[in-house]
Amino acid sequence: MNLTAARFVLLSYAALIAYLSLSSGELQDWGDIAYLDKMQHAMAYSGFGFLGCFCVSKWRQRWAIAVSILLFSAVIEVLQGYVGRQTSWHDLIANTIGIVTGLLCYRIWSLYRPRLVKSLYSIR
Repeated sequence: MNLTAARFVLLSYAALIAYLSLSSGELQDWGDIAYLDKMQHAMAYSGFGFLGCFCVSKWRQRWAIAVSILLFSAVIEVLQGYVGRQTSWHDLIANTIGIVTGLLCYRIWSLYRPRLVKSLYSIR
């Protein structure tokens, strides 16, 4: 994926998360699944962290992207208090866990990608 496309996808994902986080839509009832909201936060931000890794080439820059995503998450949490939603430190913690998970998934993917590509080309 080229850098321009990766950055466009990342900014689109950020806009989607901002919209979903700040809109006053009603929550769906998913039953009695404990901590479902926190799992949703972690999954959304793990995707955010994973996509952020595609936008830069060095790991030091990837950590800077992770911190930027975390700051974005904190701003969203503060803004939620102004649009009639609830601000929660627990959401910020879940977002942080998601960001770190996304970085770890990217690291694992980047380590195994050369082998995977090689094995896919050897099938022909």
